[in-house]
Amino acid sequence: MKILLIGSTGWIGRTFAHFADKSGIELEHIQRSEFWLGSELSYRSEKVDAVVNCAGVAGKPNVDRLQDKDMREVVIKGNISIPSRIALKSIAPILHVSSGCIYQGKRGTGELREAGEFNGKHYKESWNEEDEPNFTGSTYSWSKKLGEQALAGRDDAWIYRPRMFFTNYMHKKSFITKLLSYPVAVDAINSITNLEEFCQSMCKCLLLKIPFGSYNITHKQPVLTSEILKELGHEAEYVSCSSFNNDMKEKGLAERSFTCLDNSKSKKAKVALSDNPMDIIKTYEAQ
Repeated sequence: MKILLIGSTGWIGRTFAHFADKSGIELEHIQRSEFWLGSELSYRSEKVDAVVNCAGVAGKPNVDRLQDKDMREVVIKGNISIPSRIALKSIAPILHVSSGCIYQGKRGTGELREAGEFNGKHYKESWNEEDEPNFTGSTYSWSKKLGEQALAGRDDAWIYRPRMFFTNYMHKKSFITKLLSYPVAVDAINSITNLEEFCQSMCKCLLLKIPFGSYNITHKQPVLTSEILKELGHEAEYVSCSSFNNDMKEKGLAERSFTCLDNSKSKKAKVALSDNPMDIIKTYEAQ
């Protein structure tokens, strides 16, 4: 199998390339200049089995950066124009990395779930792939939703929705590494996604040729912020989801989605992640 990879220099792209190589998937890369040049993308995609899009803009150090007006053009190009061009120009099927942060709070109501409600299982209130996105408090979520819509006309696309990538090693983009750096943390209930398992799932998707469509790629069991920090021996002051988002609104920054996704569809397709992310988090090495 041969794949054309978009975004090969990013964190997700590099990790995917590692597992693709281990899975026997041959990769081709396309330079940024070539990607935007005439019919080059169409020509290149005609010679591969699929196009994988790992490109995107998440903001540095976080999504708050994307709220700035001077970032609007960058956000549109990275999260909307790239998938739009792939949808228009690719001859081959498409695997697009989106985000589960297009949803907020409880399924249906959007009500934020606070720490006191945590019981380790929230499947009845978790968003599934058929639900319409409801989160509007973040430029990042808005752009990822429009990126998905750009692919709506394709009947040969897989849309992969992770939430808050984490690793068991220190990395500036890892949810766990960020969490350990905060003196004040939001005690939220969230679905999260291990980056390595996510990239392995992408490889399975391509090799198994699962049915096209959207897939929530998160661990089955949600996690509580204070549960993670307690496990890793880190002390922090906690605030509620609602107070944090209210503060973000007042400052003109991005709200957070604080939500859980239902991964039943990915389980049925045999591309699901392991059930409990805490099994991985327990092995975190802060060095």
